[in-house]
Amino acid sequence: MKKIINILIVLTALITLTACGSKGPRLSEIAEKFNNNEDIKSYKEMGYTYEAIANGNKITLKSNGENVPKVELELTLKNDILSGSFDLKDDDKAISSIFMINNLISVIEEFNGYKNGELNKSLTDERITKYTLEKEGLEYKLDDKNHLDIKIDITKKIPLLDFSNIYIKTEDLEDLKEYIKEGSINTSAGNVILKMDNIDNETIIYIAEQDKLTKNSYNSLKSILEVLFESKKAVDYLESNYKSIEEGNKDFKGVKIEVNINLEDDEMTLPDNTYKVMKVTLDKKLVKKQLNKN
Repeated sequence: MKKIINILIVLTALITLTACGSKGPRLSEIAEKFNNNEDIKSYKEMGYTYEAIANGNKITLKSNGENVPKVELELTLKNDILSGSFDLKDDDKAISSIFMINNLISVIEEFNGYKNGELNKSLTDERITKYTLEKEGLEYKLDDKNHLDIKIDITKKIPLLDFSNIYIKTEDLEDLKEYIKEGSINTSAGNVILKMDNIDNETIIYIAEQDKLTKNSYNSLKSILEVLFESKKAVDYLESNYKSIEEGNKDFKGVKIEVNINLEDDEMTLPDNTYKVMKVTLDKKLVKKQLNKN
């Protein structure tokens, strides 16, 4: 009888250690939150099926459906570290995989105090690859061959990246040159979103920034002008006529700048209503004429 009691005491201790050994959420809780995420549910309505399945110390992410490649990723939890290593050689599968991984991290961080989607912007910035498991609670390595190594400390609140000095640079636009000259582009960096449309000889640029238009919007405008006109003279022309966002609305030869505009429904789509927008309308022939004078 004494032996049985001793065995029960040991078992009770083991159960207690198992239940209390982790400060983070259970994998079943993470999977449930992932599957009930509003973005995941809305994608399902469009034929993109993503789901998380918890089983023991493993969580499996799956994508399937009419419009999404079939992918299955398994991550293992050990000592509060959720990790996985994946070869994502197919580009479509890589996109789907990274989407699921980022959503998984975002969901885990909701348990650590973030709001839904609050971490998303940081997760899509390449600076996140500088984070370490020991310091920030995340190791996120994706190499040129689409091999992904991921480690997440499910008990840590991953710090947000600082976007206060991030804007769209000329090098960010390098791969978009063809569309900048003749077509349309949508791109972003940090808190700045840029949309540009070429219509006949007129170019319309929309630059939106979260909360307030700042020097980041102005610097992004300089970048797009330099690439559009293939000359730093375009930047000089802007700076000599319009030194900062604080000047507000202004017209000068070939350029019309409007700040804090109210968007029409078809002009630009933004993540939420916290963004402020500037609209720049260019007469390309007239601007080129001004540039050739100098």
